[in-house]
Amino acid sequence: MDASSNDAKFFGNDNAKRMETLRFIDSFEGLRHPLKLSDVAGQTQSYAAVFVPGGHAPMVDLVRDKDLGKILLSFHETRRPTALICHGPMALLSTLPQTETFDKALNAGDMASSPGLGARLALCGLQDCRVLESRRTANRTTAARRPRTLL
Repeated sequence: MDASSNDAKFFGNDNAKRMETLRFIDSFEGLRHPLKLSDVAGQTQSYAAVFVPGGHAPMVDLVRDKDLGKILLSFHETRRPTALICHGPMALLSTLPQTETFDKALNAGDMASSPGLGARLALCGLQDCRVLESRRTANRTTAARRPRTLL
């Protein structure tokens, strides 16, 4: 569980339920020693797909995690499956070149620093997600080669 979600308020202020959840998570051996995103970035060829679940992590810290941005871009560029549910699509913002600046503006309610980006992101999935690609596609050849993204 991410640190920001490990709070009794997300369990109806019931600390016993929070502890029960932590024990449940701890019962899975594979979750006891998770890899860091920084360990995976640059090594994504070993992975077949990426899954970003919902919850608070994409909204709180993954949205500005440069390592996650590298991972998502790698999967997008090699046309490997990427699945994002609930709040997970917010993690796509980690692919932006100035994600920290955008995150601060978004949290401050200042959309003037990135005019129209929020509205264009809302359309992502209905189009080629060009807004996400336009900031990093100077070396791409044609729009026809760009993979479509389904959110």
